[in-house]
Amino acid sequence: MARKSSTPKSEMLHFEVSAGLKRIIGRDLITDDEVAIFELVKNSFDAGASKAQLYFGNDSVTIVDNGHGMSKQDIIDKWLLVAYSEKRELEDSQSEAEDFRDKIQERKHYAGSKGIGRFSADRLGHSLHLQSKKGGQREPVHFVDVDWDAFEVDEKKKFVTVPVNYSENSAFDLPAEISKPRSGTALEVRGLRSDWPREKLLKLKASLAKMINPFGQKVDNFELKIIAPRELAEDAITLKEFKEEQKGSKEELLEPSWDIVNGRVENFIFDTLTEKTTYIDVELIGSGRTIETTLVDRGEEVYQVREKNTYSALRRSGARVRIFYLNRSAKMTFAMRMGIDSVNFGSVFLFRNGIRVYPFGERGEDILGIDARKAQGARRFLGTRDIIGQIDVSGSEEDFKEATSRSQGLVRTKAYVDLVDFFWEKALKRLERYVVGVSWPDKGEANASDLSRLLNDGGRARVIQVIGQLARSRDIELVSHSPRLVDILDAKSDEFEGSLKSIRVIAEKAGDSDLLNRIGSAEKRFTQLQKAEEEAHARAEEERQAREQAESRASKAEKIVADVEAKYSELEERVLFLTSATSLDYDTVVNLHHQIIIYASEINALAGNFLADAKGAESVSVDEALTAFEQTILLNQKVLAVARFATRATFKLDSGQIEEDVASFVEQYINEIGQEYLANRINIGVKSEGGSLKKKFKPIELSIVIDNLVSNARKAKASRIEFALSQGAKDELHIVVTDNGRGLSEKLGSQEDIFQKGVSMTGGTGLGLYHVRQVLDGMDGSISVKETSKKGTSFLLRFTK
Repeated sequence: MARKSSTPKSEMLHFEVSAGLKRIIGRDLITDDEVAIFELVKNSFDAGASKAQLYFGNDSVTIVDNGHGMSKQDIIDKWLLVAYSEKRELEDSQSEAEDFRDKIQERKHYAGSKGIGRFSADRLGHSLHLQSKKGGQREPVHFVDVDWDAFEVDEKKKFVTVPVNYSENSAFDLPAEISKPRSGTALEVRGLRSDWPREKLLKLKASLAKMINPFGQKVDNFELKIIAPRELAEDAITLKEFKEEQKGSKEELLEPSWDIVNGRVENFIFDTLTEKTTYIDVELIGSGRTIETTLVDRGEEVYQVREKNTYSALRRSGARVRIFYLNRSAKMTFAMRMGIDSVNFGSVFLFRNGIRVYPFGERGEDILGIDARKAQGARRFLGTRDIIGQIDVSGSEEDFKEATSRSQGLVRTKAYVDLVDFFWEKALKRLERYVVGVSWPDKGEANASDLSRLLNDGGRARVIQVIGQLARSRDIELVSHSPRLVDILDAKSDEFEGSLKSIRVIAEKAGDSDLLNRIGSAEKRFTQLQKAEEEAHARAEEERQAREQAESRASKAEKIVADVEAKYSELEERVLFLTSATSLDYDTVVNLHHQIIIYASEINALAGNFLADAKGAESVSVDEALTAFEQTILLNQKVLAVARFATRATFKLDSGQIEEDVASFVEQYINEIGQEYLANRINIGVKSEGGSLKKKFKPIELSIVIDNLVSNARKAKASRIEFALSQGAKDELHIVVTDNGRGLSEKLGSQEDIFQKGVSMTGGTGLGLYHVRQVLDGMDGSISVKETSKKGTSFLLRFTK
């Protein structure tokens, strides 16, 4: 039997929203007081405000901004409409052709866009009092009062039936400490659910400081200020104590804003770090078509390169990354200036549209996988404990969408994937190559706050290798490089030959014709020097063979020497210099004679080559002449040093190198040799504070360091020079050399220039301190100006294991 068909009766049904929704999108969603404050600050930022004031009363928290404000109709149609976001609507209507810098200046991207940020006030207190005024003289101030507890009386009650009170006033009604805006919005949270003691306020201020983007401060012109009247007295005491503690300090310190509640919330961390650290700055320029990378090391721009932007999803994002590498010295500076150590401060933060995205940068969070990679090679990679930095990007919700959970960061969109790769390939890995390749090979760099340890042949060679490797890429345009760090090394340096290929690549890529010409001259000099050394060693070999024949006839003398050495080995401290020449053994004299032959032969060969070149050329360049004389002077200094040793030294110089305590050598050389040969019109003193460092070194070269420092002080009209020896860090010896001369000239562009070839403030050759740095470089040491004035100069010499 066929079933009878019937038409079903239908009608439209609708979802109803209970009053319980308020708790779900309010107190239950925002579970932290700080996050609730962040949401309110973000609303002020998105309202186009240039200033926001955060006021903490006895039982209230008020945030006031000078943004666009709202009319009564705006309040009805937008503010009271749950989940409506005018920001999202405006973003969707924008032209894709607009440039990022125009967008960010006009605030066309926003920090939030979910339309529920205002419900974060439910987390903070039981009720909310809103005041808002739109621009215009006749516009009244609109008041809205919301009792959050009224939504919880009966959760079956419909959300839309819970009333809120509206009224109007002619002016803002705010505490006297708050500056009243002409237009804008004030949200006063009343009946606080929790207290705000001083410790909690300081923690909030520190978190807000990390929330504010340093790039955004300059571009967005957004200022946030905390006002807490009850904390003013304690702030004044803290500031007074800080100033008392810092009296007489030579370090220029910022006021301790981390310990003061009242005042502007500022993210000045990058200004604190720029002069003391190595950092890389990568940004999109030229309408996002070009990537520009700049690497700076302790105030010196090492290089700047440009390349085509291949990240299509980032073209209009204005992406920028800045990462700072913190060595031990920079970490100490950070802690002293910021009042918190760098590890607890955080690592690489991400800012979207000028406001921080959590949990990027939080301690223990590794969303970018930095620490996971470091675990694969601690000596090859940087970790979150080594760096502080930021990623800055602007974009819509479609490109850079925050995850629903605050702990997940951003959703994995095409733009976000490109951004992460941009961070790794163009920023972190390039900084890493420099730090691992240039700074880490020198243990002393960990404690260096300036470039002194890199301004030698060893340091320059490492810098040249890193830049040369980058410049070899066809896609890279080398815009600039540091002339102080990228220059031709001394021809006698071990790194000279290996650096030539890289420095030639750099010169060709930069179009530096002058540097290319100097490279050609340097290669020619190097060939001549190699030939001179070969001839010198050949003559020395002849002398060595003659000496061996003489030694075979002196077995009895050898036995006497062995007995003497056995007695010396019983001494608690090795005596490196004799008090008289009467007990100097035959073997030592022969060895010193051997060294003199080598150095004299090299001088003879250098002079011969230079004269031959001069005869065959129409003219000789000043640079070639200076180089020839500089090398001759250094060799002659070595001959003089050997001549002084000839009557006092107890060590053998077969290889020109010994393994002894550097501190003992310096102290004994000054007392036994310096007082006799160097103390002409100057008093030489040495003071030991227990420092020591046993290592291999060439005594002749170390004596040249001492000789040149004494000579330099004498030329500066000093009557006294003192060498103070002390222990530095582990496996490090410090020697502070202080004279009472007339100090360095103020005409020097930088104090470090005094170590450059040809620079002299005393009318000399300008080679003395240059040779000092060259010699110390070969010993894994360094020299820097500690301080100078019209009353004298102090140099700091560092020796490492």
